[in-house]
Amino acid sequence: PTPFPYTTLFRSDDPRGLLHDDGDVVRRGAHILRGDVSAAQGVDRSAICAQQSLCFVGVRVAEDETFAAAQGKILGYTFCQKMEEMGQPLNVNECQEFVGFCARRAKMFRRSMAWYRRLFEDVSPRVFVLMNAYNRHGAVAAAIRANIPVVEFQHGVIHRDHPGYIWPSDARKIRQRLALPNCIATYGDFWSKVLTSSGFWRPEEIRSVGSARMDWLRQRATDEPRSTGEPRSTDVLNIVFTTQHPTRARAIALLHEFLSLARDKGLALHLTIKVHSMEAPFIAEYER
Repeated sequence: PTPFPYTTLFRSDDPRGLLHDDGDVVRRGAHILRGDVSAAQGVDRSAICAQQSLCFVGVRVAEDETFAAAQGKILGYTFCQKMEEMGQPLNVNECQEFVGFCARRAKMFRRSMAWYRRLFEDVSPRVFVLMNAYNRHGAVAAAIRANIPVVEFQHGVIHRDHPGYIWPSDARKIRQRLALPNCIATYGDFWSKVLTSSGFWRPEEIRSVGSARMDWLRQRATDEPRSTGEPRSTDVLNIVFTTQHPTRARAIALLHEFLSLARDKGLALHLTIKVHSMEAPFIAEYER
C-alpha cells in the first residue's frame, strides 16, 4: 500500500488510537517493512480486527488460548481484561509485539494479493463477490487493481463501532487507496443506515437486498408445524441471541441470570442462541 501519514485517517478529537481493520494493520506493516517503525506509534489498547477476530492489544486471556488450541492453530489473541485499560498506551514489550504483528500481516497481504492476481488472470471474473471483506484485503486489493468490481454481502451484525465497516468521514479522501469493496449488500435499510451514518460510505455504495437465508428460515418457521406441546412462535416471546467468542464467558453468565429472572417472573419465552461459527467447539458450554 502507498504510504500516507496516519494522522490523516483519524479525527483529531478521536483519542482512541483505533485500528480499523486488518487493512490498517497491513498499511502500518508496510511502513515497518520499509524501516519506519514509527507507524506502530500512537496505538493504545483499542479494538482491532485481524484474522477473523476482534482483538485487544493487551493482556492475554487463557480461555482464548484454549480456543486457539482447539482450532488447531495459533491465532495470537490478546485482550484487555478491564474496560479501564482501554485507552492506555502500549508498554515497550507490547509495542515490540505489535510491530512484529504488523510486519507479518503485511507479508501475508502481499502473498495473498499475488495469489489472487494470478487467479483473476486465469478466471477473468466480471465481478468478485465475497463476505467478510475486512479479513480478505489481499483478495480485494487484487480485484481492484484488475478493475474487477468487488461486492460484499453482509454476513452478520454491523454496529456503529464495528472496526471492519465504520470508518471516520475523514478517511473518505483516501477511499480510492483503501482495499475496500465497491459495494456492500445489506440485510435491509436499517443496516444500510448504520453504514452510511459516519459519512464515509456513500448511499450509492450501500444496497439493501435482504437475506435469502433469513427469508427461507422465516418461511420454514411458518410452514412447518411444531411438535405437540411446544408453543407456537406467536404464543411466546422469541429472543435470538447471537454470540462472539471474546465475550463467551460473560455472555453465558448474562444468559443464566436472565433466564433465572424470567423463571421467577413467570415470563414465557423461547431463547435461541445463534453461536458464532468459530465457537463450534464450545456449543456445549451454552447448552449447559
